[in-house]
Amino acid sequence: MSSEITLVVQHMYFQMILHGEKTFEGRVAKPKYKALRMGQRIHFQSAETKDQCERSIASIATFDSFNSMLETLGIRPFLGDTAKNLEEGCAVYHAFPGYKEDEKTSGVVAIQLQA
Repeated sequence: MSSEITLVVQHMYFQMILHGEKTFEGRVAKPKYKALRMGQRIHFQSAETKDQCERSIASIATFDSFNSMLETLGIRPFLGDTAKNLEEGCAVYHAFPGYKEDEKTSGVVAIQLQA
């Protein structure tokens, strides 16, 4: 696997990553995310503006569900102020196509970011 990957994110999340407000990225634990390692670089790209920034992986943890991930690590590091509680936080992730179904079969991964 390449030591760098590119992830396209909604612009509001891109801005939060850029300004250090979003310190974790949550994804369904598909093979490409499970293969990530500490120290790898991630290029984040805004879906709307195509702006880019880069962060390295400080740590990676796997969980059975988004609920478990957010309950353990907190909502704010993943979603900032966009979700006020676990129900809203899980709803954000479940709104992405396939995430609710894939979470049940694959689990999820929490990627800690550092500048």
